[in-house]
Amino acid sequence: MLRSHFFTPSILELTRHVDRFVDAVSDRASDGVARHPALDAWRDEHSFTVDVELPGVRADDVELDVDRDEVTIRATRTIARPDDARPIRGDRCDARFERVLRFETAIDTAGATATLRDGVLRLHLPIAADARPRRVAVSGDGVA
Repeated sequence: MLRSHFFTPSILELTRHVDRFVDAVSDRASDGVARHPALDAWRDEHSFTVDVELPGVRADDVELDVDRDEVTIRATRTIARPDDARPIRGDRCDARFERVLRFETAIDTAGATATLRDGVLRLHLPIAADARPRRVAVSGDGVA
């Protein structure tokens, strides 16, 4: 039986094909940028709350910009590996995350807060006072 290496993809080629497939069906691009970190958002009468999953990210590696009705979240995750270690598997990768959120009302930028705990970034975003609905008192004698 004659075998030819021309018809058998090398392990490196196979790995590249698998990586491209995983990139196509996941939120991780080949450049290490996750397109959309998972998040939950809700609001009450006075504020928005957003929880963003950022596993393996340190608070120092998160940037948060709040501008009127838009919040931009940027984060970098770096996987620490010993210099002398020989990898045998590598599912995790260094990555950059970015997500822009737009809200239907303005945010009180001075009152916005963020905490990172257990891989979840929680944003508390108060609605700007001038954007909140309010009841207006009617004055006058009531006679037309």
